Amino acid sequence: MITSFVTQLICDAYDQVRHSGSVMIGHRHSHYKNDFLDNPSLGMLFSVLVAADNGGYVSNDGNRHYPKYQRNVRKYVHIIITSQHRVYVAESDLPGYKDVPIKAWKNTSNHDSCWRSDGLRAIQSTYFKVAHLVWGIASGLPKKWQRPPARADVRFEMNGMVTYTGGPLCFVSVVRRVLDEDEGGADGYHDGLAAIKKVDYKISIQMPQAEVEK
Repeated sequence: MITSFVTQLICDAYDQVRHSGSVMIGHRHSHYKNDFLDNPSLGMLFSVLVAADNGGYVSNDGNRHYPKYQRNVRKYVHIIITSQHRVYVAESDLPGYKDVPIKAWKNTSNHDSCWRSDGLRAIQSTYFKVAHLVWGIASGLPKKWQRPPARADVRFEMNGMVTYTGGPLCFVSVVRRVLDEDEGGADGYHDGLAAIKKVDYKISIQMPQAEVEK
């Protein structure tokens, strides 16, 4: 499924940064040091657009336009993965992460064993949501024209994928907060975010000279 491919792109970009010899964040001088690994408050930000538009051409042959059945849905999945594999996700109708209320960010994983699965599951759930709203039972289409998610025309766009799309990576600094009981804080595992701030960076995959000579 395409959601697995999107998830893998995010994981690959994250792993690439973790294994880079030099990641300078908030620094101007040259050094061989990965600031990303050394600071638990730093995270990588990814914004994933999940969208579908049937254009009103919903019949099986696709040759006739039905304006009353035209559906166009755009959802965004904003994701922050910190250097310690903490994952925070916000599902939104808004393209900018700064427009998302801070309490809308959900802590979906805190461990290196499940951040790729539990942490990024919102990508798949949003895909199913969009597919159903445009092509499925939630679309209001006649049953004979409805499509299962696997056959729905749903597209993805991402920022933060410098390796694959040429766009810039995005690093942020986060301030964590303890959740209130009504937010699920009683489990002692999940937390929330109090603030998100974008930070400058400079990245190089070049290894320190001492490592090169080994």
